[in-house]
Amino acid sequence: MAGVTACAKASARPVSDPQSRFDAAVCAEVAGPMYGSTALAQDIADNPDAATRFIVVARSGQKIARSKK
Repeated sequence: MAGVTACAKASARPVSDPQSRFDAAVCAEVAGPMYGSTALAQDIADNPDAATRFIVVARSGQKIARSKK
């Protein structure tokens, strides 16, 4: 696990909680076994044509909190 940042592993942690509101995470490969998760895709960062998109999904009528960043 050396060389893997806390952020690269941390995104998988909430997904592993059955009470979590999250269903999936993009994270370091080592995070799966740490939190009992299964990889749906691997090497997704190795595509030179890849583009990152963030999509917020919510129930109809639910207010979404905006990031201050």
